[in-house]
Amino acid sequence: MYLEACGQPQLAPLSPEPPYFSSSSRGERYFCSGCGCPLWFRLTDTDRYFIPWTLLELNDVDRRRLILAAEIYTETQPAFWRLTGQYARLSGKEVEEMDSPCQLAH
Repeated sequence: MYLEACGQPQLAPLSPEPPYFSSSSRGERYFCSGCGCPLWFRLTDTDRYFIPWTLLELNDVDRRRLILAAEIYTETQPAFWRLTGQYARLSGKEVEEMDSPCQLAH
């Protein structure tokens, strides 16, 4: 699960820019050059960033406050991956057509 960031993720001072690869014509995946763990996904056309929630330093209270706002890129999910609940289910096209970052949270 990813959280959408309002802007480019902040790096520690003096940290080198992380490497990335183009995972599609519309997005780049950034990763740690040391261990290979995913850092974030960036939509290149709109400069929207999605960060795995497990990388955030959240206390127990804040972790429990996280809610699922939407499933995105649902057209590429395997059949067994469908989640249950009352929230938006958006295709990649619908996500990319949102012209403003952080619309999923509003």
